[in-house]
Amino acid sequence: MKAITPAIFFIFFFFPAYSQSWRMYADSAKTYNDQKNPDKAIELYNEAKQELQKDSAITNSYAEICDSLGVSFYRKKQYKETEKYYLEVRQIREKVLGKENPDYANSCNDLAVLYFDMGQLRCISFAGQSTCIVKK
Repeated sequence: MKAITPAIFFIFFFFPAYSQSWRMYADSAKTYNDQKNPDKAIELYNEAKQELQKDSAITNSYAEICDSLGVSFYRKKQYKETEKYYLEVRQIREKVLGKENPDYANSCNDLAVLYFDMGQLRCISFAGQSTCIVKK
């Protein structure tokens, strides 16, 4: 019984801090993004992403971090990087939430806006997909 107690102590007191450290990075990144400092925001969002990859890579929290990275790159007009993250967000949300979820529809819409800004015609199919989902 005594051997189990230290293990339980370790799990309850150290693991939650580890598993939530990504939130600290994400909150700081959001502050930098709000202050129009996307470079520092990107750095901190990447730290949050690395923390989440350790145990929560296919979760909505991970998708939110990727979405925030996409938004930060979009603000810098780095559209190829934006596309990479927006595609990852859409894929995760499809898997985790399903195509009927409004967050999935928002992911499709973000891609549509991006492709429109890039002058690509793919936006029509993404915009059509997100419109159909939102109307249901």
